[in-house]
Amino acid sequence: MTWLELRSALVLLAMSFVVLPLLPNHAVDPWGGFNPFSVWLMTVLIAALSYAGYVAMRVAGPERGILFAGATGGIVSSTATTLSFAHISAAQPGLSRQLAGAASIAGGLSLVRCFIIGSAVAPQLLLPLAVALGPGLAVFIVSSLILIGKTGRADASTDLKLTNPFELGSVLRFGALLGAVSFLAKTLVRFLGPDSIVVIALVSGIPDLDAITLSTAHLAGTSVPLNTAAIAVLLATCSNLVTKVVLAFGSGTRLYGWMLALVTLSVIAIGGACFAGFLAFWG
Repeated sequence: MTWLELRSALVLLAMSFVVLPLLPNHAVDPWGGFNPFSVWLMTVLIAALSYAGYVAMRVAGPERGILFAGATGGIVSSTATTLSFAHISAAQPGLSRQLAGAASIAGGLSLVRCFIIGSAVAPQLLLPLAVALGPGLAVFIVSSLILIGKTGRADASTDLKLTNPFELGSVLRFGALLGAVSFLAKTLVRFLGPDSIVVIALVSGIPDLDAITLSTAHLAGTSVPLNTAAIAVLLATCSNLVTKVVLAFGSGTRLYGWMLALVTLSVIAIGGACFAGFLAFWG
């Protein structure tokens, strides 16, 4: 870790302790869609979660191998990790299969992250989210182990180029996204009904999964039924996974893209089928 990376974290934490108590802890718009205190608190907590993975990755170093790089990178940003592995596959085509496996474990960690965030904000979502995301996680894990095989410590450059999650610019961008998604979700649900969260999730999940997961969890059990909230998170996850496949094809080898596409299709199909069965019997 460099001094600049550590300093950025300390500065942001100091700002949070000073600024957070000064922010209004209530909606500041007529529609009740934007709470500055809640948005900033969630922004810092998400950045802290990402920073933990970033520190683990930097401390361990690239010599720990592809599997470890995929796991820690998935905690920081699975989208950035998938893109970084795509660039590596273009430079080292012989490792495309193994890199697709590492990207798969990063995708699996993104589901774990989504489950933790959603169930922490809304504990009543724990079971629906477990059913919605658990099967997909299992597919990701099995696929990554098959694709990587015994080459998890292959001699490859896995020094991922990921942004420090505690850089002020990164935090402010996520805060702006979270604020916008939260405002849209609450406002549209209020005027168009709880089912509108599904459409919002499908679109919002394309660039980022955390923001819509947080926004949906805050509405779960109150403005939005639990099963509808879980469906929204599942659809946001699907759109986010498809985005990663597009990035894989755009920046990596065809083999890397097709392998990741096959895994993603399996995750969506099996996860969707399991959750549909859950709704049929328990919904």
